[in-house]
Amino acid sequence: MRRFLLLLSICAALLALLLGAGWVLLHNEPFLKSRLNAFMVGATGRALTVGQALRLQLGRRLVVYAEDVRLENADWADPPSMAQAGRLRLVLDLPSLFEDTVIIHELEIEDCAVHLAETEGGAANWDDLMALGGD
Repeated sequence: MRRFLLLLSICAALLALLLGAGWVLLHNEPFLKSRLNAFMVGATGRALTVGQALRLQLGRRLVVYAEDVRLENADWADPPSMAQAGRLRLVLDLPSLFEDTVIIHELEIEDCAVHLAETEGGAANWDDLMALGGD
């Protein structure tokens, strides 16, 4: 019985440690910004920066709130940002992130600008972003 209680205590302590670390990372704005940027650079080759606030709320629905969001433009295109938003709020169905189709419940964007460009050869500055859509 003593061994069982010791094992149960160790498991509870490890679970508390993991939950605490997860909570800290979800509230660590520089960490979240760097992971988001690294994901976008890996998926599209372009930087995504959040200049001000970035917050996540976890639940059945994942709420992402960001301010001063900028997506880097293609090397050959002007201006330096292809898209920018002063404020963005996105509400996603969390389980759908692990499925083929992501369900977006709400999308609010304020102070938005998108600069689309195409070369004479037919290359478009949005071509790299198609990698986010999957197949």
